[in-house]
Amino acid sequence: MNTKGIRYLLTRIENSEVTVGSLPQTVDDIKLVLAENDIPVEEGLAHLHQFGALKLSQSAGDGSVEIILQAKQVH
Repeated sequence: MNTKGIRYLLTRIENSEVTVGSLPQTVDDIKLVLAENDIPVEEGLAHLHQFGALKLSQSAGDGSVEIILQAKQVH
């Protein structure tokens, strides 16, 4: 899968509060996040490239955490 010309971003929301906003990521960073969330890497990347975003939700002891991955074409 060719990832040249794609910019990856990660947003993290904890209990409805943005804790990380649109932090640039490498494709390896995105693969790690997918693997940590038990999402097959190739399928996760394919979804991200097709739809431009992937939302992951986790329950934490003191609330919820949402991670939003984005892939944007760079011109």
